[in-house]
Amino acid sequence: MHNSRIFELLDAKHQRQLPSQREVLDEALKSKEFAQQWLCHAISSSINIQEIAIVLLVAKKHALDVYTELLALWPIQSEVSSQQRNTLTEIITRSPLAAQQKELDSIAPIWKSLVEQQSYECLMNDKVTLHMSKLQSNLAEKLVTYAQSRLDPVELYGRIESREKRNNVRDNEQFIADILSSNMLLSVCQRLMCMHNLAQLPFAEPPVFYRYRDGQQYKWHCDYIVPSNPEIRKELAFFGQRIATTILNLTDNFDGGETSFKKWNIDVIAKAGQLIQFFSVENSQLDPNSVHAGLPVLQGEKWVCTLWFRDKPYWLRSSIWSY
Repeated sequence: MHNSRIFELLDAKHQRQLPSQREVLDEALKSKEFAQQWLCHAISSSINIQEIAIVLLVAKKHALDVYTELLALWPIQSEVSSQQRNTLTEIITRSPLAAQQKELDSIAPIWKSLVEQQSYECLMNDKVTLHMSKLQSNLAEKLVTYAQSRLDPVELYGRIESREKRNNVRDNEQFIADILSSNMLLSVCQRLMCMHNLAQLPFAEPPVFYRYRDGQQYKWHCDYIVPSNPEIRKELAFFGQRIATTILNLTDNFDGGETSFKKWNIDVIAKAGQLIQFFSVENSQLDPNSVHAGLPVLQGEKWVCTLWFRDKPYWLRSSIWSY
């Protein structure tokens, strides 16, 4: 999606040439295609509460299909208090967009549920934390179906190796989603994975979906990036180190396939909707004790979605709407 208008605006922002709010808004009101791209980008990446409100209003004015899809897919329901409605009104009043009160009332529930951090049920709080997300089975099934037709053999970060050597580490398949995808399904998935800690969303790499079938596994490894050559060191200087991992279990109808942490003596049995989270650094140092593995699947198919988080904001997740 590097030919998208969102990419052009993010590149302009990186060059300190981002158009004004008025110009961005005028373009979104004129172009349904741009409004659609903006809505998907904001849902997947933005923690700017005014931006979320603005793009929801624009999408509703256009009656965009992706707005209807968002309402159907988003599983978190919220009651909106009068104080929260007043907050939304104030946010829009401070913006260049004019809106009637009935329009604000119509977006208030979805706006609140998108910007308000959630208290996901915590199942474990240790070196590895486990939370139950709000992922519903129908959304998980849609994600699996979408990713299934886009799978490729897994490649290891920063390595160009033979298939034989790669398979000595992992032998499953993957789908790396475009971080600027105009697909609401993927946008919803990414936001759900961070709703209990929204501040981390701008630091996430593109989501990666993995399928493991009978006998497939990911052997012992760490998720941090070893600065093993000049190219990787340059990349780390720009994007930052990979410091944390969140794994969303999309399925649990399989045997085996536990996520195992050797040094921490933790084995996690998959449960659909469960978030597995851990850090790969400790005290700003790479932590080899974070070594872990996806144990072999004995029967069935294991599906997960992974987000890795850097110690610098990912520039393609930046907001195109600045206060």
